[in-house]
Formats: sequence, structure tokens, C-alpha cells
Amino acid sequence: MKKIYKFLVILLFVASLVGCSNDQTGENNPNINENENKNPDDGTTDKTEDNNYYTYDSEDNLLMMGNNVWTCIIKARDNSKSSNKCYVTDGEGNVVYKYSSSTYYYYRSNTYCGSTKDKDEAIKWAMQFNDSYVIDGKAGEMIYVGKSIQTNNKKLHKDFVKGIENFSGSYGYLYTPVPEENSDGVGYTYMEFKLEFSKAKLKYFTDTSNENGWNAYVFVNIFTQNPWAPCDMGIMQIWESGKGRWQPVFNYKGNMYDPSNSAATVTQMVYDEETDTWGGADDLYFKCYVYENKYVLNITNLATNVEYEYECINEDLVDYAYNSYIILAASNCPVSRSGGFWNPRCGNLFENIVFRDIKVAKFDPTYQYNTKYDFYSDSSHFSYALTMCDDNADVIFGTDEQGRYVEIDMNNS
Repeated sequence: MKKIYKFLVILLFVASLVGCSNDQTGENNPNINENENKNPDDGTTDKTEDNNYYTYDSEDNLLMMGNNVWTCIIKARDNSKSSNKCYVTDGEGNVVYKYSSSTYYYYRSNTYCGSTKDKDEAIKWAMQFNDSYVIDGKAGEMIYVGKSIQTNNKKLHKDFVKGIENFSGSYGYLYTPVPEENSDGVGYTYMEFKLEFSKAKLKYFTDTSNENGWNAYVFVNIFTQNPWAPCDMGIMQIWESGKGRWQPVFNYKGNMYDPSNSAATVTQMVYDEETDTWGGADDLYFKCYVYENKYVLNITNLATNVEYEYECINEDLVDYAYNSYIILAASNCPVSRSGGFWNPRCGNLFENIVFRDIKVAKFDPTYQYNTKYDFYSDSSHFSYALTMCDDNADVIFGTDEQGRYVEIDMNNS
């Protein structure tokens, strides 16, 4: 769910958007590679554990060591070729990754759990856990990433819902029902909320072994199903376009651009040297909706009272907006060097993203949107919240002295 400057933005995104039992890790499983069959006996998934990993070339020369299995895998991948298949071991000498064209490796958090030649078998194993990862043997793709959903709809399964992107890092997506799930068959075309962005924290990645950068977003997607016409509307922080600077963004059917022609800074974060994080942005109020033949993004900076409004034309909305649904989202998307593989321990974070007073409205042919509904987990106008990379992310529904809120956190450390 991504003009001289717009072209640059598009280029950036083309470059980028139960424990481990023995029979699962090879001891009693004939499909597991016998040379890669050991995992730590305790099956721990504590990512603060002081694990040690070592990367070697095919001649057993040590290339690097560290406590991040993912960085060691990247080192092995980047130094491998058909005549030099590098590998990674844990502190006990067990092989936890070896460059291969036919093997799939699976992990929980920072811990190796097994390998197999059977892709479906690896995915089936990973589906049991929220903190799991499956990679291909060339470390070019995330084949599977652990996830969770929060929903009252018992028919929904976390691995078969809309919004799953294994290549997009960790994120939280909140969905309205699709029209066929509503008794009246009418979809949703309006959302508004307060973003308490003054609470948000952003930290840039420290491990540069695999990613060229990361792009952070807060957005609403109004998604017309037939014809297919999704449109992200919100703000983003491009990693190399001014630290802490948040600009407006549209992503219409995969064409991502800045509707302000690079002129607008909706809010600016400042750097805190003590915590090595960026924060102190202004609180914002969003209204995102369909009006006649256009998507409209309206943002008010609540500190300066400056209002920003942009439009994206979609002629099909005149006839088909009634079948839309909406996503509310925050994400931190890797600009990876190698396909869809990204580093879950790159050291970045984007957290304390707090939404309040969230309202949605169904399609209104008069475009007045006078009838609005609360959008929280117990509302009939809420379908599910998808947390992708549940190992490093959370979607929290809470209540405090100010009332109800939704918080999204992403921490790849």
C-alpha cells in the first residue's frame, strides 16, 4: 500500500515499500538438511540474549562475528558465489545458515530453528508463531514473516487477510469491513482522526549492512475494489530527504508522489542526542475522504493552525466509490539492497504513534458525511488490525484519562 522531485521520490521507492522442537529442526525430520540440523536446545526467542554468531567462507576463514544472526547472514550472502558458499554458525558451532539455491531457513526472532528443502513445509512451521521468519537460501527474499491480527470476526485468519507484505518491514494496518460484510453493502469513503505526533519517536537504522534506507509513513488508504484503485494519503519521512522532516504523500495505484511539489513540511521532528531519537513533532488532525471524482487529503497542524489540502483525481470514483473500504496505517518500509530481504535487527524504530477520536463514514452520494462512527476494536465498523512482523511491532487499543486511542509501535532492535 507508493514530478524533477516527484521523479526522485518514485525512484527512491523503486529502490525501496511454542518453541523449536527437535522434530521441527531436523533431528527426526528427513526433509531437513542433515548438515544444518541443530538449534539451541532451549528454543529461546529473547532478542536481548547475548547470542554469538560467526560467518565463514567455504575455506572456513572467519569473515565476521556478532550477536545479530541477520547481519551475519547478510555477510555470508554478500560474499558467496557458486564456488564459495559461505555459512554462519552459532556459538556452539551449529550451522544456522549456508548460502544455497534450494534450502529454506526458518527462525524465531534472532534464533535459528531449522532448514528444509520444502518451501511449503517451512511456511507451515512458521505459521504457528507470531515471531517467525522464513528466508530463501540466497537471503534474497523474506518468504514468510510472523504476524498477528486482532478481530472479533472468527472467520478471519492472520495468514489469509488483506495487507500482507513480507517485503515491507514491520507495520500496523487497521481495516474497516469490506462492503460485502456490511448489511447494507455500502463501503467506507471517509476517515478522520487526531494524530498525537508529539509523542512519536523515530530512530534511524544503525546497521547499514543490507538496507540503503528506511521510509516511515502514517497514512489512510481508501481502496476501491472494482475497479482496483487504492490511494494512500498521509505523511512520510524519506530517509535522505531531510532528517525528521514530514511531508505530504499520495500513493495512487503504486505511483508515489509529493502533492505539494516538495514545498510543504507538515511538521518537523528535532534530534535528541541523549536518546539518539527524533521527536517533538506537532500534533495533526487528518480528514481523508472521497469527494465526487477525487481523493482528498486534509491535514491541520494543531500547533500552527496551518491547513494543508491536496487532491488526487480518479474518475472511476463517481460510479464505484460505494464499494470502497479504508485502512488506517503506520509503517516503516525498508529500501533494501537485495529483493525483498530486510534486516529485522537494523536498529531503527518508529513508535508511540497515537491516534485518537478516530471516525469513519460510509459512502454518501451527497459527500456531506454527516453520520460518522467510532473506529475501535469493538465497533461494528472495525474489521481487524494486522500487525506485521509481530516480533518487532504492536497495535495497541487503549483507554486513558483522555479517552480511547490506538497506538502503533515498530522497533527493529
